[in-house]
Amino acid sequence: MAAIGAQLDKALTDDILIAGQRTAAMFEAMVVALGHYKLMKVEDTGRVYPVGRYRAPDFRIVLEDDEQWLVEVKNVYEADPVRQERQIRTPSYLSSLDSYARATRAALKVAVYWARWGIWTLVSPHDLLDENGYLKLDMKHAVCFNELGRLGDMTIGTTPPLTLRLTADTPNAIGPDGMAPFTVREVTMLSEDRVLTRADEQEIAWIFMNLGEWAEQETSHCH
Repeated sequence: MAAIGAQLDKALTDDILIAGQRTAAMFEAMVVALGHYKLMKVEDTGRVYPVGRYRAPDFRIVLEDDEQWLVEVKNVYEADPVRQERQIRTPSYLSSLDSYARATRAALKVAVYWARWGIWTLVSPHDLLDENGYLKLDMKHAVCFNELGRLGDMTIGTTPPLTLRLTADTPNAIGPDGMAPFTVREVTMLSEDRVLTRADEQEIAWIFMNLGEWAEQETSHCH
């Protein structure tokens, strides 16, 4: 119990370990929420023999077409939003993951959470090797090989601009403070010049307006 307590105290003060556990939990929750899998299991539990030859990745995923993936989850944060890179110069790290994947007849993947941008990529690590054979996590390259679509990830697009139009009843007289109280008679949402009438389109547009990254522009039309 004393040994376990000492290890637990050490783990609770290890910021890198805690960040890694949090990132793995985020990936697990995302995959479960997307729902395009047959089975998902935490893989890196228990002992693996022979010692030192194999490294178990974080998760095993059986896809809907029965293909099996072993996924190692990483977190990368660089303050410079343009330079999102992390090089892993430990050859044994990738080779031990590869050995485990080959022994269990699964495809090895690396899922990276790019914290500066708040996005995920999931790729084969062999698509990210540099000229020296080291694993180089580079967001610019990772997005080109991203396979998250196999797990149900999609990008939603729409035609800009999105407009929230409030039509008012005839306002009261303008007061000394320059304010004119009025009652909203109608609320309309538009994508470009098309009025959104379906409830699902309106809901998506409302999410985009609140959480999207497009620049906002205020307009007013008085007649």
